Amino acid sequence: PPPPPPPPPPPPGRKGVRLLLLFERTLPLIPCSFYPFPGTCGRAQNTNQNSRYIHLLNNQLSMSNIISALEWRYATKQFDPERTASDADIDTLKSAINLTATSFGLQPFRVAVITDQATKEKLRAAAYDQPQLTTASHIFVFAAKKSMSAEYIEDFIKMTADQRGIPFEALKGYADYIKGSVASKDEDFIQDWNKRQAYIALGSLLAAAGELKLDSCPMEGFDPAQFDEILGLTEKGLTATVIAPVGYRSAEDQTQQYAKVRFPLEEMFL
Repeated sequence: PPPPPPPPPPPPGRKGVRLLLLFERTLPLIPCSFYPFPGTCGRAQNTNQNSRYIHLLNNQLSMSNIISALEWRYATKQFDPERTASDADIDTLKSAINLTATSFGLQPFRVAVITDQATKEKLRAAAYDQPQLTTASHIFVFAAKKSMSAEYIEDFIKMTADQRGIPFEALKGYADYIKGSVASKDEDFIQDWNKRQAYIALGSLLAAAGELKLDSCPMEGFDPAQFDEILGLTEKGLTATVIAPVGYRSAEDQTQQYAKVRFPLEEMFL
């Protein structure tokens, strides 16, 4: 029989989709001996099994993309000041941060996204003159809450009830449990706990940026008190915890040529 017509082109940036479309089109032409599951010879004979195979291939491609993105990224030392990240990509990073898992789901931090060049200059001076602060497209400043009030927990529970469409009273026991857990800890513990949640969100940003082929650099080398003053965080009950400039690497950044050094998996995992 004549070969099937070529598949329609997928949207830009969807190489995995192109492979899957091509694979799906050629399923009827693949000899029976090549099928990994019994009884999957030909699409018409067993569509469910073929769909399962496509699903498995899609998962494998997705996992490959994730690992490739993490291998591609590095802590960028020099950004290209002439390139600006798109609003769409920045919105994706914001969504990734917002979807991050946190203890009780409380999200005890906020994130300032800085694009104003004058503010970047001030932040650079408060970050030991590191150039990423003024050459990156956007600066993400993760600021942890200094405390955890009963009112904040109450508002969170009300939001949970509203978004899940359940009565607030049904969650009162859960709210009391969270309040009791928080009340039993001192202020220093709560602030450290909140900061740890911010670091989880930082990981989400780094991974998502890699997927988008946006460069980033997690940084702790800055004066939190100065950042708090410059960004007006203190009056919001927040303190700068960790930052991540985001943009595009400069061709002059020699760090991108370095091999990524990591312990072997056999040593890392016990």
